[in-house]
Amino acid sequence: MKTLFAKISPVLIRKETRADAHVVTDDEKRLMDICALTPEEAMRRMNVEQRGLSLDEAASRRETYGSNEITTGKKNGLLVDFLIRFRNPLVIQLLVIAAVSFSMGISDQA
Repeated sequence: MKTLFAKISPVLIRKETRADAHVVTDDEKRLMDICALTPEEAMRRMNVEQRGLSLDEAASRRETYGSNEITTGKKNGLLVDFLIRFRNPLVIQLLVIAAVSFSMGISDQA
């Protein structure tokens, strides 16, 4: 049985979770452990069958774990979005170069 579990390497997951240098949550640890198992063992550990969950079990898990949706962060305003872009070192460098170039242009005209 070829599944997503066969395609995901636990080493790759660990590498990706460390790439952002954030703290690995318990849920992420549990996902890494499950991905390291065979599909059959993963299904057994998660108490599911190949047919899927019953409606009652799905409702129960939805109450326990929440809906299976990606939450999006709060949207920033236009000004905040614009200012966030200035955290990039390249943008700061270009602004400094532009300021020096502008000031040199003004002193040449005087």
